[in-house]
Parts: sequence; C-alpha cells; structure tokens
Amino acid sequence: MPVEDNEELENETTPNTGKRFGSGRFSVLGLAVTVLKWVLLVIVGLVFVASISVGVNYIMNRGNAAGQQTQSSAFDGVQPVRSWYDGIGEIRVSTKDSTPYTVMVRVQLGYRQDDKSIQTALVNQGPYIKAKVREYFSEKRVNELNDEAKIAAELKQKINNIIGGKGIDIVIITEKTVIEM
Repeated sequence: MPVEDNEELENETTPNTGKRFGSGRFSVLGLAVTVLKWVLLVIVGLVFVASISVGVNYIMNRGNAAGQQTQSSAFDGVQPVRSWYDGIGEIRVSTKDSTPYTVMVRVQLGYRQDDKSIQTALVNQGPYIKAKVREYFSEKRVNELNDEAKIAAELKQKINNIIGGKGIDIVIITEKTVIEM
C-alpha cells in the first residue's frame, strides 16, 4: 500500500485536467490579441481625430486666399524715423479730362533720417521735382486720381530717378482736392 499511497499523493498534487501552457484565461495569445485590439483602436482614433482636424482646418481657411484684405504699408507696424521734405509745396493743375478738373495736391517725401546727400539732392533738384510732379498730375484723368497708393508709388519712382538713386523711402499725399471747373 505504500506504493499506492504515493500514486494517490502524486495524483492529488498534479491535477490531470488536460490544461496546457497558454490555454488559461490570460494566455499569451489572448493577451497579445487584446493588446493589438487596443493599439489598433488607439491608431484608428488618432487617424479619425487628425482627419477631422484637417477637414475643419481646410473648410475654415478655404476662402482666405481670395478674400483676404491686405493692409496698407503705412499700417505694417512701427515705421522708421524719417526726415521729411516739404519743398514741393502745393501744386494746382488741370486734369486731362474733356471737361477738366482742378487738382490741388500737397506731397511730402520721406527719406532716411538726416541723410545729407538726399537732402542736398532734393534741395538742388527742387524746382525740377516740382515741375515733374505738376506734369504727372496734369497727365491724369480724374478717375485715375482715386488710387493714392499707386500715385505715391509712381511719384516715388519718378523722384528717385530724378535724384539718382533710391533715396526716397515713402511719398505721402497730405492734401488732395479735386474741383470740377
């Protein structure tokens, strides 16, 4: 009997249920499938959120390129300190229209602060600059005088050509009056 007792003891200590490694509730294969499901769920969630974000961003910014207003260069931020030339004075001319208009205009020229070479060129060429500004406005029609930014840019180019360089940074039309004759 002592041998039988040992066999019974062995049977009691090692259960003979037929379970193998990995066949339990938390088996390695089951754990791997569960982890992969959660990883896949997180990836799908991230892709979904990213696509919604990109879609909303596209819809919100779709019309900005065509309808966006641009700011004038005068409002771009802090402007550098300049010296101003007001030697042109007030100019009165008639426009090129069939029924002429009288245009009275005052223009100021801005250049690098205390630039003596520009200042000297402006003083020396003052009468010629005034004549060219007068000529410029006399060649215009009244409907062409509405775009002051374009007028200022064209005058800046003409005056810089007269003084031989790029000395004038900005042209400002401080007064403009148009009167029908």
